[in-house]
Formats: sequence, structure tokens, C-alpha cells
Amino acid sequence: RDREYLISLDPDRFLHHFRKVAGIETNTTEYGGWESESRELRGHSIGHYLSAASRMTLLTGDTTLLRNCKYIVHELERCQSANGNGYLSAFPEEYLTRVETIEPVWAPYYTLHKILAGLYDCYVLLGDETAKNTAIRLSHYLYSRINPLGQKQFQAVLNKTEQGGMNELFWNLYASTGDTICRALAYDFYQESYFDPMMARQDSLKGQHSNSLIPNVIGIAREYEVTGDITRRQMSEWFWNQVVDSRSYVTGGTSNGEHWNTPPWHMETELGAEAHESCCTYNMIKLTQHLWTWDNQVRYQDYMERALVNGILPTQNTVTGMSMYYVSMAPGYYKTWGTEENSFWCCTGTGMENFARIAEYVYAVNDDRLFVNQFVSSILSYPENGLKITQQTDLPLGDKVSLRFECRKKTALKVAVRIPSWSGDDY
Repeated sequence: RDREYLISLDPDRFLHHFRKVAGIETNTTEYGGWESESRELRGHSIGHYLSAASRMTLLTGDTTLLRNCKYIVHELERCQSANGNGYLSAFPEEYLTRVETIEPVWAPYYTLHKILAGLYDCYVLLGDETAKNTAIRLSHYLYSRINPLGQKQFQAVLNKTEQGGMNELFWNLYASTGDTICRALAYDFYQESYFDPMMARQDSLKGQHSNSLIPNVIGIAREYEVTGDITRRQMSEWFWNQVVDSRSYVTGGTSNGEHWNTPPWHMETELGAEAHESCCTYNMIKLTQHLWTWDNQVRYQDYMERALVNGILPTQNTVTGMSMYYVSMAPGYYKTWGTEENSFWCCTGTGMENFARIAEYVYAVNDDRLFVNQFVSSILSYPENGLKITQQTDLPLGDKVSLRFECRKKTALKVAVRIPSWSGDDY
């Protein structure tokens, strides 16, 4: 269903406002909702599309999605060239001037993060050098604006706007390309008001916008992986424990009205119609994946299962493939689905990615051991060992899981299958 939805989307409609900003003729119509000209977040969906479609291309070999990714990247590069200074977005540069001077504007860095992340994924997953070069040029353009502001002013900017996962993105770009401007930007987007309390192990999450903070912690986790700074790992683990243990629903989701409104361990007032924002679950799953790679604890994968089965799987309409903004925790409430052409909320974007990312969470190889982490009917090709593994399961409705190993040659392989905590077995 996710693949069919991605194929149904029109790249030229996503590109409409990018072309307008660049002064390039466009004969298509805009998408509605958050992608319309009246909304200042326009342009974010194209990045989510690239991240989802590049993954779906790898999973399925879909030539239409591969062609769409390459076409979009080419057209974005054309828009950037027409702009002449490295800038690339569906909104005018004036939005960045407004955010830099702390004037009202709706989260331009958030949108730019999605665009850059989509380009990065096309580079890493599809080997698209144009995507890499376009991302680097946009990064250098941003540095030319941010660096003259100075640390004090830019911290004031970060405290007033949502930035998405800029720090994670720039650490990824630096690790993949060695570009030192990207490293400088990763440090610039370290938001002190978020992380200084975490460094002191102080829970100051009450009142924070949840899906602004969680992606920043993913960036801190990525900083640890790139730099080896152990304090970043400690902060990431501390934050995960605070959210999962004391600020999450049984579904694995978190937030109410997009915020944490109470002290830890007080969820009794948080059962709202706008609770459990889907983007938060998407980002908590990403963070958990980092933590698990550092320490293969079952509790991380138990949380992943809870969040995937109860927080992601129910967010897709089984007829239309549309996604949801909130997984309502209000008793007796109902599901509200996005529309095909006139929603494009933040959770529509992460909704595009969710079902293209699941394959990344099912299996893992670490220390010469194959981990079966999640129970999802799937086929794992392991060509270097001449091995194919077929998993079949009727979970979550039933209780059966089978693994079939087919080997073309004699293979020595350590296999670890998660024993979930809900099974009642002592692991």
C-alpha cells in the first residue's frame, strides 16, 4: 500500500514551488494542505518522499520510484543552479531572514532538514552523486548565513524555531563526505537549552515540543557515533529512559497536543484526542535503533515492537494507504486519516517513510551474529553467506513464528532470536 501511494504522487506537483522560487516555468498545480502556497512549511514533503522512495526502490526494485527519485534530484539541482547561490527551497530566502532576526515564521530549518535528508538518502542508498553535491552546496549556503550570526544569536534563534534533525543530518553528511563545513554546522545546531539540563540529568521536558526535541537527541546519538564523545551517548540513553519509562503510553507513543505537559510518571491527564503524535513514534524508533546498536539489550527491541505494532501499524488506512497525525488516546475516540492531495502534514511525510523503513528493524548483524529482532513475515537475503532466511508469522493476531534457512553452501552462523518479554519466559 505504501508503494502504491508513493507511485501515485506526482513529482512535478511537489516541485511546483521550488520552480517558482527559482524563476523556472511550472505548468503544474500545487498540492494542498501544508504544501500550498499559503503554508510556510511547503517543501517538506518532497524530502520525505525521497527518503521513502529511495528505500522502497531498494526493497522492491521498483523502476518507477527509482526514476522519480533521479528526476526529482535532477530538477532540484536545476532549481539550485537557477538560484545561483546554493539556495534551494520551496519558500523564499526571506523566510530565513525572518528566522535569523527572530520574527514570526513557521520553521524553515525544519523544512530544509527534510529536503537535505531526502537528498542524503538518495546519495547513500542510490549512489546519486548529484544528490550529494546539491546537499553540500545547500549546506554551504546555510553556513554562510549562520556563521556570521555568532553563537549567542544563533542559540536565541534555535530557542524560537523548530529545526527538525539538522544536527543528525550534518553529522551524517560529514561522516559520509568528510566535509568540514557540515561538521561545523552539526556543532552549530547543538541546542544548549535542550542539552544542558540533560548533561546534568535534570528532567526539564515538561512544556517542551516533543517532536522538536526527539530528533535533536537522535543527532546527539549520531554525534557520539561519529566523534566518540561518551557524554553524548550518556545523554541519549538518559533521555530514552525518561521518555520510554515515564512519559510513554502502552502503545509506545508519547506527547499530548505535541508537548509533554506533565512531570514524569503523570500520564493520567494526557489521554487526549491529539495524543501520541505519529512523528514522535517514528523518531523514538530511530533513536532506539541507535541505542540498540551500542548495547544489544532485549528491552530496546521490546520497545521497538511495541511502537511498531501499536504505534505505526495502526496509522495506515488499510484501504487507501493514507496515514494519521495522531493516534488518539482519548477513550472512545476515532481515527482521522489524511487525504490524498490536501493534507501533507508532518505525519504524512513520516507516514510515507514508516513502511519503507520496517525492513531496517527486523534483522541485524553485529559481532558476527545474526539477530532476529522483530517478528515480521519477510525474506532476508544473505548473499555473502549463500543464505536465504524466510520468516513467517501470524503475530500480532496469533502466536506462531517460523524461520526457514536455505543454504547454498555450508555456513557457520550464530543466530540470536529475541525472546519477547510478553512471552513470560525468563530470558
